[in-house]
Amino acid sequence: MHWSDEIANKLISLHPDKEEFVLAAGTSPSGTVHIGNFRDAVTVYFVAKALRKQGKKTVLLLSWDDYDRFRKVPKNLPEDRIKEYESYIGMPYSAVPDPFGCHASYAEHYEKEYEESLEKIGLKFDIIRYQTKEYMSGRYKDGIITALKNRKEIYDIMQEFKTQEYSEEERENFYPVSVYCDKCGKDTTKITELSEDCNVVGYSCKCGNVSTVNISEQGNCKLPWKVDWPMRWMYEGVDFEPGGKDHASPQGSYQVSRVIAKKIYNIDEPLFQGYEFIGIKGLTGKMSGSSGLNINLEELLKIYPPEIIWWLYAKKTPNEAFDISLGDDVPRIYGEFDRIYENYYNNAESLDEITKSTLDIVLDGSPKKVNPPFNILLTLYSISNGKIDMIEEMFTKIGMSFKAEELKERLEKVAYWLEKYAPNMLMKLNTSPDFEYFEALDDEVKGWVKDFCELIKIKMDSEELTTRLYAIPKKETADVKENKKNQLLFFKTMYRLLIGEDKGPMLSTLILAVGAENILPIVEPLVKGGANN
Repeated sequence: MHWSDEIANKLISLHPDKEEFVLAAGTSPSGTVHIGNFRDAVTVYFVAKALRKQGKKTVLLLSWDDYDRFRKVPKNLPEDRIKEYESYIGMPYSAVPDPFGCHASYAEHYEKEYEESLEKIGLKFDIIRYQTKEYMSGRYKDGIITALKNRKEIYDIMQEFKTQEYSEEERENFYPVSVYCDKCGKDTTKITELSEDCNVVGYSCKCGNVSTVNISEQGNCKLPWKVDWPMRWMYEGVDFEPGGKDHASPQGSYQVSRVIAKKIYNIDEPLFQGYEFIGIKGLTGKMSGSSGLNINLEELLKIYPPEIIWWLYAKKTPNEAFDISLGDDVPRIYGEFDRIYENYYNNAESLDEITKSTLDIVLDGSPKKVNPPFNILLTLYSISNGKIDMIEEMFTKIGMSFKAEELKERLEKVAYWLEKYAPNMLMKLNTSPDFEYFEALDDEVKGWVKDFCELIKIKMDSEELTTRLYAIPKKETADVKENKKNQLLFFKTMYRLLIGEDKGPMLSTLILAVGAENILPIVEPLVKGGANN
């Protein structure tokens, strides 16, 4: 059983009579929404699929915390804008201008960037809430007034989860709201008075402004996260919401918010699922929207197709941390997925139950696609300089048939990945014989090169060619270990002579794709000229 089915079963057992479930995801537009944040959306998406499989209806809700304060200037801003943006600290993200000048605000820039990526990967939320709009509309006025009326009880609840000493004076002056100043727009305010009906808040600001907020009429009053979260559960009727593992810790937000939900807002908390962090293989440090140290979904989609991205997330339970590779592991990941994918459609009984259920939820009944092998594409892209008509022809030579439109998606990803992340894997055929390297070889190895030249003149398929290539350095009198050593030396020698590297693509693929007529001029002069025959 897939982990999403387990969560769906829990939800159904908690609400056996419920036909429609509200599944919520949320994030902050503090900067680029990275692939760790994307796990929030992925989790509700898979659980929604699992619920629908059991005949239940779902509502997918995405909430943008764009009314949160702008806390720090992200590192990826142009250097000449940093001082300017320091002046916006304390304002809501939605009030900070877009540093790139293409959207109405800082918040909108990162919101639209993420929403466009979600559309590309095929994840559609039924409802998207922008919290600035919700607060400013007055929708939450009753929830805010309720929090103010119960401010001392909220202080007591929060105190239960803290180690610091209880203070009666602090309790008396505790207000579970922050106010954005109506003059400077920042939350550098201090509440000085509260009306008896808790509808009017008086405040003073560091900018010198002294004013009041009428909560029923104005929207510049915001609840802190641990109160805001349960209030929104109440307004939206949330049944399930995941969150980072820090929220689930004994003193974390969820533990505090679930008590506030019961005692202040008189609702049951939604089922919660904590999830572990996701890293990038080869990237040091924790990703965050404001640090500039992140990879977003848009970037991931330039390297992997949607089904592989879904699979990378689906095969790990939420409480498992994992890394996504953008480096030399990318061909291996494609290869692993393609093997499982082929078996799923052609030999499903060979898959274990967890692998099959993972593919069930990832592919969701979609028809089988034609997937040209990434490793071979990588080779052919290199030696053809990316010319799709040549690649199409080379595939035919090696006994495979792919039309240009079938090659296009993966070919674009090969090109992008090679250029940005793996230029070292861009392979070029040598343009002339390497006499210097050849002359340094011993006579036995030179003999292998001569045998190679004779072999590739014979027409044969990939399987036979591979077998006969491995046979060139093999000795009947040698043991397995010695033969393996000789084979490694043979292939290393041929790669050096053909592409100037110690290793490369499958040699038979290279020969068949390029053609013996293009390879012989690079190696045959060696054995005819300077070799000891």
